[in-house]
Amino acid sequence: MKLTEHTDEIHGKLILIIESTFGDTLSSYEVRAPMPSDCFRTLVTRHITSFYNAVARIVSPSDLILLFTRLNSIFKQLLAKRLRQLRIANDGGPQHGLLTSDLLYYIKQVQSFPGLEMLE
Repeated sequence: MKLTEHTDEIHGKLILIIESTFGDTLSSYEVRAPMPSDCFRTLVTRHITSFYNAVARIVSPSDLILLFTRLNSIFKQLLAKRLRQLRIANDGGPQHGLLTSDLLYYIKQVQSFPGLEMLE
């Protein structure tokens, strides 16, 4: 097996682990005060921080960005699924405002990690 194939396989396994963790955490997400919600605080302070600390020292900066870009995409997909389950509309209403606060918290925290400042 070539090195790049092996690296891709490891990245895939890491992403599967974090995807499962995100899915479990977001399955209990409710859009309600206080903000940031417990769910988003758990995602950032426990899961994302742990994942970052585990991989940041062992992968290249470009691989770190790649992993977190994929992680971010998975997060968006899982959150969208949960919001459909909750029937939260993008209508500018109170729940939309609370959701926006949670998302801003998530983005700000992820971008605070060295090497991820430009991640969207």
